This record gives sequence, structure tokens and C-alpha cells, in this order.
Amino acid sequence: MQAFIVALIVIGCTAYAVWTLMPSAARRALAQLLLRVRWPDRIARVWRREAASTGGCGGCDSCGDAVPRDSHTIKVHRRLPR
Repeated sequence: MQAFIVALIVIGCTAYAVWTLMPSAARRALAQLLLRVRWPDRIARVWRREAASTGGCGGCDSCGDAVPRDSHTIKVHRRLPR
């Protein structure tokens, strides 16, 4: 019985690690695939949120339109030998 509980914990931790380290596009596709199965509402809500997520950039697709920051001049202050 103890080995079975440990196996469940290891499987759960592995699933969590794989889900966390998975690229967001793959996570989104897997969540959409999992939504095809009938789940309890609490679990389905998580899959729906993941399937609708746009990733870390917010999904605006305007990265190419970004205005560059003002350039700053770098001053190098050399130490004088003693």
C-alpha cells in the first residue's frame, strides 16, 4: 500500500513538472485536447483557462511596432594608476 501511494505521488509530481516546463503552445494544445473529455466543472475550468491563455506576451502581436527606448551614452571612467 505504501509503494502505491508513493507511486501516485511520484506520478503527480512528474505530471506537474512536465506541465510547468512544457512550452505554452504545447500546453495550450494539450488543454484543448483535454477539453474534449467530459470533466467535472472545477477541472474543466482549469483546462478552459489554459486553452484560452495567450502566453507571456499578452497576445497583442505588436512586438514589431514597439518604439525603441532613447539611447544612452555609456561613459567609461578609467582609474588613474597610483
